[in-house]
Amino acid sequence: MLEVKTSDFIQKLKKWENSIMKGWDPKQKKWFPHDSLEGGTPTIAYGHKLKTNSEYAAGISDDDATELLLADIDKAINKIKTKLEISNFDSFPLSIRQALVNAAYRGELKSGHKTVEYIRTGQWNKVADEYLDNQEYRTGDQGVKTRMDWNAAQFRDYANKIAQTALKNDDIMILPAITEPTQEVTIKVNKQVLPIKLIVLKIYDAAGREVKMHRWLDVKQGILQFKSPNEPGTYILRLNNSASTRLQVK
Repeated sequence: MLEVKTSDFIQKLKKWENSIMKGWDPKQKKWFPHDSLEGGTPTIAYGHKLKTNSEYAAGISDDDATELLLADIDKAINKIKTKLEISNFDSFPLSIRQALVNAAYRGELKSGHKTVEYIRTGQWNKVADEYLDNQEYRTGDQGVKTRMDWNAAQFRDYANKIAQTALKNDDIMILPAITEPTQEVTIKVNKQVLPIKLIVLKIYDAAGREVKMHRWLDVKQGILQFKSPNEPGTYILRLNNSASTRLQVK
């Protein structure tokens, strides 16, 4: 299992927690305590809440500040597993574990929140919308919204992935397989595998670049329609990351 504390995630947290470098003295190359937005005792460096007003009065190096951040991440993980009772935290993909840590680090998740309830019960299709349905997101500054949007994007992506029923190549038929630009194309899905909550079609060009994506919810009839790409060429169509076929655009 990949460690939550990847270098990329650490850099994200640092930016989210203190993008303006509040409390940093470039001459001394040290972090010093500064007032916390939520009040109470001061904060230092990357969102570390001090226990007393006099703690770290002489400042700390950036290496020490990073160590505090790493320790606070461990505390956030422990909170998720114990106080929030999300006991299956370790079974989630890395992106979800990091999003949960990011949210818990800011104190956005409480035991009685519906968001936490939906996570506990595996109702991932409801998590992202519920998570963003609060006053802080609606009225907060752009930095807060960007941070919360990143978490919500991870939640939505995971919800989509687990909702995608695996399809086999024999489960799909494309009509016509040779088409003109922007012509309507139909994909027929084997009725034996229906209904399906979500089907995601990704279209790739010959270089392997994704050029289009389509989504269908609650597929019951098995008829999926979309317009072919604008440019001529051979394209690969992948449905739910498990079935694939070719489309020739002339």
